[in-house]
Amino acid sequence: MDERYQLVMDRSEIDEEEFTETEIGMLDMLEQGRCTPSYLADELDVSQEYVRGRLQDLKRLGLIKKVHRGLYEISEGADD
Repeated sequence: MDERYQLVMDRSEIDEEEFTETEIGMLDMLEQGRCTPSYLADELDVSQEYVRGRLQDLKRLGLIKKVHRGLYEISEGADD
């Protein structure tokens, strides 16, 4: 399992300097199921633009993947 993915799955190991509170919230919500940027923004009380930027960052890290237009989920590994 990719080390970054394992880090996300084990919340007690997350270094707050590596992920923002919003990113952690997004990852928590995505662990529960697929989400859209607008849903994440509403639930986390931040702008959709901010969420989209963080989603791109998390996607580049291989932690999440885009499964359909505007729909994201937790990645099962960096190869997704």
